[in-house]
Amino acid sequence: MKRVLNILSYAGIALVFGALAIRIFKPEWDQYAVYASWAGLALVLLYTIGQWREIAAYFTRRSARYGALASVSVLVALGILVAVNYLSARQNKRWDLTENRQYSLSDQTVKLLRGLTAPVTFVVFDQGDSLDRFRPRLTEFGYHSSQVTLEFVDADRQPVKAKEYEIQAYGTIVIEYMGRRERITTDTEQDITNALIKVLNPQERRVYFLSGHGEKDPGDSERTGYSSIVDALRRDNYLWEKLVLAQTNAIPDNATVVVVAGPRTDLLEAEANLLREYLVILRPAFRPPNLRRFGKIYEQ
Repeated sequence: MKRVLNILSYAGIALVFGALAIRIFKPEWDQYAVYASWAGLALVLLYTIGQWREIAAYFTRRSARYGALASVSVLVALGILVAVNYLSARQNKRWDLTENRQYSLSDQTVKLLRGLTAPVTFVVFDQGDSLDRFRPRLTEFGYHSSQVTLEFVDADRQPVKAKEYEIQAYGTIVIEYMGRRERITTDTEQDITNALIKVLNPQERRVYFLSGHGEKDPGDSERTGYSSIVDALRRDNYLWEKLVLAQTNAIPDNATVVVVAGPRTDLLEAEANLLREYLVILRPAFRPPNLRRFGKIYEQ
């Protein structure tokens, strides 16, 4: 049993220091480092519990034969400290007790942050005494992802860096990702998240609303209109346009989505064929039914 406990202690120490190495050299594997830290901490604690008699005796007997035990105890203690420090730094818990949860991020933003697979840097440029106003919001972004790095720059004291980032106004946030940059001059969650989405997915995303058959109007703000949907798309960085297939005779190549919003009359056969081809190209596994009465089939 003693031999087994010794093996477990060395394995635990190896896991703890391995987790530390992962955190330094392979931050994208941070999830595995957390598991290794917990496992290593459990093993060294198990060893400590199993050796409590020897550890207690060490403090009353100073003979040389306990020298090895002292060395192992030091390593175990060091392993525990490293693991606890690492886990406390990465697994801290925060609560937002402010009215209306003003410092909490939306589920969509949290999901976006947790899905990051490469480092993202938020660089804030402002006057030195104004930088603190950005910290609560951006610290919340950093809390939800180990890939997020925050940097606060006094634009007056570091004009060279401000020029390098092409800063034109105080209060500018620059988001960097894989060599790409996006700039904003507000610190609302919506604007920061939208800028992050843009820098993560630089390609243009465009939604076309089919028109010419009595469809819902995306520009109509009345109850029957779709202006609220358009506003939501705009917040997620989608551009939109109306599409009259009878005039264009083609679906634009840059169409991310084509919306057929409750048409009142049937589509022409040529229009239905264009939509059928678009669906087959977009989703090869999907075989749509007869699209002669496409509007009624896909009204929802």
